[in-house]
Amino acid sequence: MEIEAERQFMHAIFGLVYLLIFIFFPKESAIQITFLLLAIGVLLALIHHRHKIPHLEGIVTRFERTDESRIIGEAGIKFTVGVLIAALVFYILGVDNRAMIGAVAALAVGDSTSTIIGKRFGATKLFGPKSLEGIVSGTVVSAVAMMAFLPLHIAFLAAAAGMLAELLPINDNYTIPLATGAAIALLL
Repeated sequence: MEIEAERQFMHAIFGLVYLLIFIFFPKESAIQITFLLLAIGVLLALIHHRHKIPHLEGIVTRFERTDESRIIGEAGIKFTVGVLIAALVFYILGVDNRAMIGAVAALAVGDSTSTIIGKRFGATKLFGPKSLEGIVSGTVVSAVAMMAFLPLHIAFLAAAAGMLAELLPINDNYTIPLATGAAIALLL
């Protein structure tokens, strides 16, 4: 469990970096920065595939699950792709930037919390390894994070939408930000 907690801590830190990017930069710049970070991640993965980068391997493999180690940094790449997809969808639709900020907040802190609590205390299994305890804890933590810029009822409903989307049989790095942001956009 200790490795999973460290992994989720890195997941949250990664998300907080993106959160700061979308808070402090205009939408267009935030999307460009996210795309640049994705390009750097993919480039590093490709270089590493051909020419092993010792320090990179040690850092990334420590935090990757065995089913996510086909490409070095795969988890981080999927995370960034999820943020980028949500950003592009919400930008194209002209959605309030709070939807994107909430989407990233839910992915950063809600997803991490639901995994840690679900693995440690999850007795009520819903689908596969997902538990009611994980979903509820992720919803509460996401809502608290979103209350900094959204009314309580919108923060809670959007957090619930994001955490319920985690149950879908699609990578939750894609479903959580899209569901959370869509709920915020509909409720604003």
